[in-house]
Amino acid sequence: MSNKEFRELQLSSSQLVLIFIAILVLGIIVFLLGISVGKKQAQIVEETQLASKTAEQVTQEKPIPQKETPDTISQELASHEKAQEEKVKVEPIKPKVEQPKTKPSTQGQNLYWIQVGAFSSQQNANAVAETYRKKGYNSVVLDPSSTERTKYYRVRLGGYPTREQAEKARDELARTENKRNSDYLIIR
Repeated sequence: MSNKEFRELQLSSSQLVLIFIAILVLGIIVFLLGISVGKKQAQIVEETQLASKTAEQVTQEKPIPQKETPDTISQELASHEKAQEEKVKVEPIKPKVEQPKTKPSTQGQNLYWIQVGAFSSQQNANAVAETYRKKGYNSVVLDPSSTERTKYYRVRLGGYPTREQAEKARDELARTENKRNSDYLIIR
């Protein structure tokens, strides 16, 4: 073997220390840049989540409760008295309930709801809600959450103040619809 084929690199100890320090400084710089990029990415994600939450809060509206005026109550009482005088059988009047177009804000009210179905089509959900509305139930269609992978329109009945009232209504609903109680969910 001749000396021309093989070259030896000779470094002094001070040169080795200098190379080691340079590699260490370069590693620290790369590490700090990674932390900086990670923090910036976390800020972007947080801002988008806040923006989506504010958008959901803006789209949520509180359902408008129906108010019975004294005039309608007195008219209803007068008609009942007249019917009793004439001995005519009077059926109870079912209240008309309008469906809110957007998701009702139930968080502050802490109401119980009976979920009767979840549909991928808004038209199907509206049709089911309308059938329950015709039967005299307060039905609402909830829009899908923006965080869901599969979008479902949920049909819920009620707005009951206690769980016991919601369970009683669910039992009655299951009996009239010839279904099991487990076919309906009670949600707060």
